Order: sequence, then C-alpha cells, then structure tokens
Amino acid sequence: MLLPPVKPECVRPPLPPLTLSDIGPSPPLRNRDPSKRPIVKTYFLGFVVTFEDLAQWGADHDLVPGGEYYRLRNEAWDTLRMVVPHPTATATVRYGPDRMYGSSFVVATNRTPGELERAGDLEFIEQVRTILGKEEPPIWHRRIIAFIHWVSWRAWVVHSSLQLDHLPPCTNPEHVTNARTRVKVRALASHSRGPFQRLSTMNNYNRLPLPPLRPGLVRQPHPPLTLEDIEPGPGLRNIEPLNGRVVKLHALCFIMTYSELEEWGRDHDIVLTSEYDLMHRVAWSTICKALPHPAMVATVRYGKKHSLYSLAVVVATNRTPGEMARATDLEYMEQVRSILGTEKKPVWGRPLGPW
Repeated sequence: MLLPPVKPECVRPPLPPLTLSDIGPSPPLRNRDPSKRPIVKTYFLGFVVTFEDLAQWGADHDLVPGGEYYRLRNEAWDTLRMVVPHPTATATVRYGPDRMYGSSFVVATNRTPGELERAGDLEFIEQVRTILGKEEPPIWHRRIIAFIHWVSWRAWVVHSSLQLDHLPPCTNPEHVTNARTRVKVRALASHSRGPFQRLSTMNNYNRLPLPPLRPGLVRQPHPPLTLEDIEPGPGLRNIEPLNGRVVKLHALCFIMTYSELEEWGRDHDIVLTSEYDLMHRVAWSTICKALPHPAMVATVRYGKKHSLYSLAVVVATNRTPGEMARATDLEYMEQVRSILGTEKKPVWGRPLGPW
C-alpha cells in the first residue's frame, strides 16, 4: 500500500535529521535468567502516538474527507500499520507523568542482538519518522501486553483470522459456550480496541466523544437504576484461607452480546472502512474508547454456574473496598449505561483475562 499524499496546505518543512544522541543510550540485552545477573527486562524503542496524533494524521492526509474525529483516528491507525516498513511493530505504552496509555510504532527492542542493533539504524528510524510526521525522537519504553504485532505483508492475514464472521452453534446463539470460541472471544477483546490493546482498566481521562445516533433515531429514556436492581455482591475478595471464607474475583458488569454490538454500530451509523472489519468489532472498539474512567472491559463468565461467556463493560469489582463501593454508585453506572444504550441491569460475573 502506498502512503496517501498530504494535503497541500498541510505540507511541513523537512525535519532535522535524528542523531544517536537524540535517541539516548540503549538498555542492555534482555536477560531473564537469574543465574546470569543482572536481570534485564524487555524494552521497546518506539514513536508514541496519541489519539489526537492519529486523528490529525488522518486529517492531514485527507483519509476521510469531512470525517469525524473517531473515523479519522481509526482510518489513520489502519493505514499507518500498512504503510510503515517491515520490521516495524506496534505495541502499547504507558507514558508521561500520569502514566497514560498510548500506541507506539516500535523500531527496535532489546530482545535479541539483531533487534537491538536497529536502535542505531538511523536511516530506518528516519523512514518511519517521516511516515508518522513526528518531530520527537523515539523513546525507550516498557511493553504492557504479552506480545507485539510485527507489521508486514502478512499482518492483515493474522488480523482477519481473529474475526468471528459467524457464531458457533449453541443453545443461545448470542452467547459463547465452547472453549475454542472462548479463546477467539478473548483474542477479539484484546485486539479489537484499535490502538489500545490492553484488556484491563480504561484510563480514558481524555476519552473520545461518543458518535451520534443516526438521523431520525430517537431512544426512549430507560427507567433509572435503583439499588434494588443490582443483585447483592459476593463480598470482598479473599484468596487467603486463613483469613476466612475464600471469595473469588467477581465483576459487576453490563453484558454486551454480538447482536447488541452490531445493533449499537448500526444505531450510531458506524462505517466499516476496511473489508476485514466486522460491525461488532468496530462497535466494541468505539465503545471502549468512549467509556469514562475507571470503567473496565473484560470477557466474563456469568449466568447459572457461570456457564455463559461474553464481552462486558465492568463498573465495579470486589478486588478492593474502593472498587466494591462503586457497585452503589448509581450515577456512574447510569453514565456507562447511557453510552451502551441498553435497558439491561448490571450483573455479577467472573472475569477472564489479565486481572
């Protein structure tokens, strides 16, 4: 795929070339063997991009003429991953004084000697920097997920293999009940969030605006939640038998099935910009980026004997007294409920994934 041209009024003067001093010293080669001290964790050298950076890049390259913020951002992310040179990678990074989440286009790591040598390949780094239009040099950062995606001509084959274009046969087609599909659902939850691929707390202090409903669609207001609508909690989590009854981790959440996500996407007039996209994937990604802090997302087990699996937006857990107290914050739950546009009441379930 060719790099889309920049609009004439957005052409910028050439940036001064990077030097090794701009990048800074590289960390030592990764070492996870305690017998060969010191222990060195994995570090990535990458260009950090925020949602605002992606939307601006999409507007500068006129990817969606007259498009809204979230469409420009999504299209820019998809386009950049296809035009950056191999072996550029994408990863998620926490940066800044508030430890915000962002995306990173990785040009080097300390995992192997070969990947560490790329930290000195200024020609390759400049090539990636020119495509991104970044003035800042790349920074060394830690990863916050278990893997990264190497961008190559096969990236979209991997990307499309995670999509569920049909539901598995089961007693209730809206729910996932078999182990094989459960793995795919967890992959969907961790991959479908666009630039943010971490499955845990959504630190959306600067969350994106919710896309408007399609013209002519008016939702009737739902009856407000009351404390009687919320089933009793399981008690504070306790994993130490010496401290009393063992209580496993539970989450109070709004369940979102595939059909509900597809309906949400159609109601908000979401446009699929890639032949690999499915409506429920794009809708889930958009919802995740519009949730207020400290909302969470997870795959949960719920129902009788916790036999059903589904994606869910978590509003409270029993991990700490503070998180448990949010189970009575009706104003906060109504805010999340209004984003989802659902009449459902939150239910307690068992979360899966990195909790």
